[in-house]
Amino acid sequence: MSKIHQYFITSILFGFLLFPLATFAQMPNDPFTEQWSYEHTGLYEAWDYTTGSKDVVVAIIDNGFDIFHPDLRDNVWKNEKETINNGIDDDNNGYIDDVYGWNFLDDDNNPRPDLTHLTEREKEDAIFNHGTVVAGIIGAKGNNGRDGVGVNWDVKLMNLKVLGNSGTGDLAPLADAIYYAVNNGAHIINVSMVGTGDVEDIIIAIDYAYDNDVLVVAAAGNNLIFLNESPRYPVCIDEDDSIEKVIGTSAMTEAHHLAIFSNSGSDCIDITAPGVGIKSTLFLSPENDLNNTYSQDDGWNGTSFSTPLVSGAAALLKSLQPSWGPAELINALTSTVQHTPGQNEEVYANLFGAGLLQIDNAVKFAAGEKIETPVESVPKKQITTPKNNETPQLYSGDDRMMFVASQTGEYEKRTIGKDDTYVVKRLAFENLEDIERFELQNGSVRYATLRQKSEGVHLVSIYDSNFRRLDRWEFEAKGVYDMAVGDVLGAYEPEILLSPKQADEVYVYVFKLDGSLIDFLIDEAHEGVSVDVVYDEVWEVYDIVLVYIYDGTTFIERLEAESFYSIDAFWIEGVQGDYVSVGDVDNDGADEYIISARAGKQARIYAYEQDGSPVVSFRAYPASYKQGIYIDVFDYNGNGNNELVITPQDGEMPVRMYSSRGRLLEEWYAFDAFIGGPILVTQL
Repeated sequence: MSKIHQYFITSILFGFLLFPLATFAQMPNDPFTEQWSYEHTGLYEAWDYTTGSKDVVVAIIDNGFDIFHPDLRDNVWKNEKETINNGIDDDNNGYIDDVYGWNFLDDDNNPRPDLTHLTEREKEDAIFNHGTVVAGIIGAKGNNGRDGVGVNWDVKLMNLKVLGNSGTGDLAPLADAIYYAVNNGAHIINVSMVGTGDVEDIIIAIDYAYDNDVLVVAAAGNNLIFLNESPRYPVCIDEDDSIEKVIGTSAMTEAHHLAIFSNSGSDCIDITAPGVGIKSTLFLSPENDLNNTYSQDDGWNGTSFSTPLVSGAAALLKSLQPSWGPAELINALTSTVQHTPGQNEEVYANLFGAGLLQIDNAVKFAAGEKIETPVESVPKKQITTPKNNETPQLYSGDDRMMFVASQTGEYEKRTIGKDDTYVVKRLAFENLEDIERFELQNGSVRYATLRQKSEGVHLVSIYDSNFRRLDRWEFEAKGVYDMAVGDVLGAYEPEILLSPKQADEVYVYVFKLDGSLIDFLIDEAHEGVSVDVVYDEVWEVYDIVLVYIYDGTTFIERLEAESFYSIDAFWIEGVQGDYVSVGDVDNDGADEYIISARAGKQARIYAYEQDGSPVVSFRAYPASYKQGIYIDVFDYNGNGNNELVITPQDGEMPVRMYSSRGRLLEEWYAFDAFIGGPILVTQL
């Protein structure tokens, strides 16, 4: 049976030191407030901005914590929908009398450590304290004149027990605990444990957490291994994923060295935090001769205790920005770190990820304050940077979209935020492959459509802004084609670009608006191409962007149009690209390349800088949907930021609009119903 272990160091590796502190506006009166871990992470200054909120719920998946501890009880999460010990599942969540969380180890409503049969060895090892120590780091009540203080003075701590007093247990309960946390209102999940074995259920559970805007923070583990070669879970769940779903945490010493016990490996480690000499709350049980409520020795050591510092920091951010999900929280934490590299950046990333947690910088960022001294950072995986204080804005503008049901020829015009949609049957749109909006030099709006007229014959039509057909011409070629429109030749007149979506030697055809073939690019055989255009402000022309699969590998290539000279080219590992769109998704003034995954794969979106650096990645539809998607990039709501509009290739799923950071803004069914075949979109 697979085992999951809480790796935990009881021996004292480093002594605990107290530091003189400057006077801040928000210093609690708790006697054990001063810790090097708090000073080195800037926590004291962070408290000038926020000390937490009881609206934020942090789930602690561990071996249970003492919910009656005098420094924890005021911050314990309580299921207000449940009545204690009435034997009824009052809220119908599948758990009877789960007022204070749940014990997944024994399947009952008592998540506290069980000291009934505590052995002298267990009492000596004190591992039963583990969950209580973690809880105290995150949220020991502040300014109550008692013991110490957590990162959050106010918070809600959800108690979910999956391990016993020895710190070991089956892997399976972890997934159930994650589902419970998400379904019962948790915003952050702290997992101070690692394990090996079959992790498919945990992968799905963490996907579920991420899709529901819940951040998972996980410990690196303490068995001195290189995680890139010997992964542990859940910290390495996202090691092969281009999107961060778990923020993995290593342990740093007071001297800013990797703790002697900490695992390493940049595939799994995203950040580091103090993990040596950490003081916190202890399980209080006088009947078991456990009378100390707070650490009185040199403290606790392990990645188990660096992890709740990160979880606590995330909770502080959430108190300032309630709408932030995992992407925004991870970005704020990893982009504001103290980065103190040695001579080798790769080695540094293996040890510390982006760098040392700086709670003050992260909180200032969340509060919308400019960080006076920017901290150099190198996150493992880049995530788009949210604007300070930005929250998703729903639609109040006058911009409109048009959706076309490819097989039926119906189209729907929709004004954002307004209920003025209508559907018209257009036979000319039947069997549509693509539709593109473009403008002439005089500003007149035009539309180009591409549809299959018959086997091996495609029809390109040009329409005015009222969809009166102005011209049409045939293109003889087998298979499905992708279309783009732009002035790629710099002749002040747009050209039509067509690329085959199936295996071929031709990568792109270039036509005049009247159907005259101007040029085409032939190279070694590929497995399908998608095409878009991007404006080159230096040369004042449109370049061609191709996404294609060659020898099983996806390539993104940017071409100077007149010569087909390759300007940029890079390949993407582990991604089967399908369609491409170009737009400024991170609002930095430069366009990015956005691609969708091929049918047969999960419906993912990937965005890259022009040098190939990843920007953001997310799953647009549930994991079960693998029929393919289209993507378009526009500032649909007129707020100055581009949005991503996703439509399905089989009509089964709703239209979805995402922010540039991958946050779902709105969804609806085009035509208010399921429609067979692809759903295409363009701007009106």
